[in-house]
This record gives sequence, structure tokens and C-alpha cells, in this order.
Amino acid sequence: MIKLKKTWGIIAVLFVLLSLTNVKAFSVEKDTFYIIPGNREEIHLYADVEEEIVSVSFNLTFSSYDASATFAPNKAFKDNAGNISHVVTLNEPTSGKIDLGVLTIKTKATARIGENAETVLINKGIAKTQSGKEIELDRVNILVYLGEQDEYTEDEEPVIDTTAELLDRIDSSIVNITLKKNVFEYTVTVPAGTVELDLKPITKSETVKVTTSSQKISELEDNTIIITLEDGKVTQKYKIKVNVKKAIQETEIDYSNENKEYHYKWKYLVIILICGLTIAGTLFIKISKNN
Repeated sequence: MIKLKKTWGIIAVLFVLLSLTNVKAFSVEKDTFYIIPGNREEIHLYADVEEEIVSVSFNLTFSSYDASATFAPNKAFKDNAGNISHVVTLNEPTSGKIDLGVLTIKTKATARIGENAETVLINKGIAKTQSGKEIELDRVNILVYLGEQDEYTEDEEPVIDTTAELLDRIDSSIVNITLKKNVFEYTVTVPAGTVELDLKPITKSETVKVTTSSQKISELEDNTIIITLEDGKVTQKYKIKVNVKKAIQETEIDYSNENKEYHYKWKYLVIILICGLTIAGTLFIKISKNN
């Protein structure tokens, strides 16, 4: 007997749960807007219900008059509207996705463009059936940004991809650069007197955008040429370090001192030679007389 009572109790609880009001929702065509101050947007408000209903009530509020909202019912329906409350009476019992009417969102021309969105809120929604049953409708929150969408879109950081092969080769008539996989820094040496390099990056695809910094030696920053490749969100940078050979300075050799020393040496040799000949001649004469 006790088991039977428990069984009936469980069935009763399930019956109550099944008979509870179904929670459905309001819906709109779009819930986020970017509106230039002074302009307006219109969207349709729908009630999604499974049972046939005869009326829908709700509150319509907004966060500020910079973006206010009004509601106009479907021509087939009537709206008993207060300051913020609306009661839309349908022309006949209806179920499914019901087009209740049009929401008009207006923005003030003097409204300031800010970082935060204005809010239009539709809540406390109740749909009623002919029998008087009330069906709660989930609220809908509409965000209104004042200004163009671009003003609220942050620039995405480029993705530095070291695996994608965007560059095929670098042509030049002055230097030779042999590219290596996943190597993005190279060093080249140019002759003294080089004014500008002629690096020409050749990409593997025509969709790759190439930007090359100045190649004039006098304009190089840190003696480096930077080649930037962009393909969609993928970015690669090649750094070419440029070393310039130093010019060999021509030094004039002064032979004047050496010439003087050389001249004096010859003078001494001549004097010694004359003295030697004189002495030899004198000795020869003396020896001849004695004989």
C-alpha cells in the first residue's frame, strides 16, 4: 500500500511538472546595431510559442535617450501601451513564431560616440492563452553602438609565421643571397663606394604583398634592409645586414731622405776610390825609382 502511494506521488509530481507553463522567448532579427548618431534602425519583434495565445504583454526600456526605442504593433493587432508597458492583443488565437510588430531604434544626432553600447531591453514578457494560462517569455537584450562598426573594431595583430614559405628568392646584381628554410636574417658585404643596393624579392605567390625599406647605404637603419611579406593575416620579415668594405688609403712614400743618403754614399765611395788610386800610384812610382 505504501509503495502504491509513493508511485501515485511520483506520477502526480510528473503531471504537475508537465503541466507547468512552458518558458518560451522573444526574438528579433538582429540584436546588435552600429548606428551613426541621428539615424535609426527598424527590426521586427517576434514571440515564439507552441500553444495558441491571444495576447502578449512586455516592458520596453532603454539605457539612455542617446538610443531610444519605440514599438508599433502589427496592423492586425492592437497595442494597449503605457509609458514602458505594452499589451498586444492578437486578432485570433495564434501559435508558432508570431510577428508582433516593429521596434524602431532612434539615435540622437548629438549623441557621443563611446566605447560602450547603449541597451534596449524587452523583458517581463507574458503570453496568455484563451483559457487564461500565462506563458513566460524570456527577455531579449539589444545592443546599440553609436558610430560605424570600424570605430569599434580593433586592429588585429599580424601573425608572424616562421613556417610559411612566402619568399622564393632575392635577386641582385650586387650581392648574392641564398635563402635557407626558416632563416630570416642574412649578412652581405658590398664594395666600398656602393651607394645603393638593388635587392628584388621574388615571392612564391602573386597574392603576397612585399614592402622593402630603403636600400640606400646612407639611409639604412642599423645597416639593415628589412623586407616585409604579407599574405592575409600571415606576416614575415627578412633582415639583410649590410657591411661596406673600407676603402684602401693610398699613401705617398717620400724617397727624398733615401735619395740624400744614397747621394752621400756615392760621394764617400768616389773619395775613397780616388784616395786609393792616389796611394797606389804613389807606391808604384816609388817602387819604380828604387828599381
